[in-house]
Amino acid sequence: MSEEQDWTWTAVIKRVIDGDTVEVIILRRQTKDWGFGDILHQEAPKKMKIRLYGLNTPETRGPKAKVEGEAGRAATQFVKDWLAKHCPEDHDGLPMVMLRSHDGDKLDPGKYHGRWIAEVWDPTRTHSLNEDLISSGHAERLDY
Repeated sequence: MSEEQDWTWTAVIKRVIDGDTVEVIILRRQTKDWGFGDILHQEAPKKMKIRLYGLNTPETRGPKAKVEGEAGRAATQFVKDWLAKHCPEDHDGLPMVMLRSHDGDKLDPGKYHGRWIAEVWDPTRTHSLNEDLISSGHAERLDY
């Protein structure tokens, strides 16, 4: 089993917070390795904030929002539109996605507020939200 498969989860997007952060409900793991550290153990569903791996979008809140706000709102809308286009809804009307935890650990609690980092894919894993945000110009690639 590849490392890429080891940290893969089925989830629904509960809320789009901004262009690079979403709140998800983890429904089930796809493989034996939990991939989000010890927080989940065997309890699912579990609500978590996810920072999209490998990118940064303009800010919609805080001091930078005065300059970046319009672009930040456009990135947030791109995420919502992407989910509507690529992801079927569950019985509660929430978009279903596949998550892949980047390394199974939270970002440090400083700059990124302790969010988990992950890639977000449509359920068939043919479309990556992370890559589509970058290729559309709504996000810049970011190395952690």
